[in-house]
Amino acid sequence: MNRVRIGSDLARGAGRAVPLIAALTLSSTAHAQSAPVASPLTPPPSIEVVVVGRADAYERLHALLDRRLSAMGSTAWSRAERVDAGDVLALSPGHALRCWIDLGDRRRVRLMFAAPSGERFLVRDFELSGDLDEIDRAALAEVIELSIGALIEDERAGLSREETQALLARRAAGAAALPPPSPVRPVPSGSPPAAGMPASGEQGRRFEIGIFYAAEAVADGLPIDNGPGLSLALSDEIRRHASGPRLFTAAWVSARMMLPETVMGTDASVRLAGGAARLGLEVGFKHLRLRLGAGWDLVHVSSEATSAALAPAGARWTSTFVCEGAIRVGIADMRSSHLWISLLGDVLPTAVDYGIDAGGRFEVVFSPWRIRPEIAVEITY
Repeated sequence: MNRVRIGSDLARGAGRAVPLIAALTLSSTAHAQSAPVASPLTPPPSIEVVVVGRADAYERLHALLDRRLSAMGSTAWSRAERVDAGDVLALSPGHALRCWIDLGDRRRVRLMFAAPSGERFLVRDFELSGDLDEIDRAALAEVIELSIGALIEDERAGLSREETQALLARRAAGAAALPPPSPVRPVPSGSPPAAGMPASGEQGRRFEIGIFYAAEAVADGLPIDNGPGLSLALSDEIRRHASGPRLFTAAWVSARMMLPETVMGTDASVRLAGGAARLGLEVGFKHLRLRLGAGWDLVHVSSEATSAALAPAGARWTSTFVCEGAIRVGIADMRSSHLWISLLGDVLPTAVDYGIDAGGRFEVVFSPWRIRPEIAVEITY
């Protein structure tokens, strides 16, 4: 007689530690405390930024980085489906400093930079938490800004053409040849897509699995109905505007075990065990969700008489239709998992009584509430 909790994208808390800079693949390092300032006699360079990944990730990075990079030179942004070694090693027709941000892997971003001369390069790998959240984006912006600053300040920084070619060849060793990158569509600097464009409302679909433990009050003075459960969800993240809040929707299904409990009456006892199954929809924001659903409580009932005058009936299974509502609050994010607390309420459209047949007279042993409060703790992946 309990339910299930699941996550969709699922919530991360302030207690999570996200690595800021991971796995630098550099032959030389350039340390900078702030972006370099070009000499008044040297015109600022052009900076071309290519993002390989979903449109929503492109919008977030563009909104975060464009103003910072514009202080270092004129910027031009575009998107691509893939990037290969030929793109990185090719000379820039406009002698621009080029940056590729490859988000093809949810757990890692690959950064590649080419100096305006086309002879010096930086290649870096940066670990992500999985959702490109605020902490990820802030740390990533710092790495990109410092890397571009290093090449502007000293074109001898980083790797030579031969070293870069060898490094990219080692990365591609054993993998199938990549198809040529799709044509990119330049986006003018400082000009966000117009409202209603598909890029700003693109959805990020995600499958989640959750493990939870729930406890439900079912009647006055009786043991709490409790037990572990499993949930599955298919969620979508919708971002109407690059700087606006993210809306999450999900379809979910759950199953929970009800640990056995025995309820004592005056002349008999009833032992209850079984489980609960639910399905429904969920909507809300990153750390606050509303869930509605329905399903069945499947209960195995067995009775035992404490009076010799009573003959209890045999054990049997019963099913009860239940409606459910829940408020879910995300309280912590731990890399690939999220911790949720759910406050639920079950509503039984019809009353259910458990008891025994006492010589043609039904003797009630246990009458559950038709409205039952519940709490659950869940970890989603």
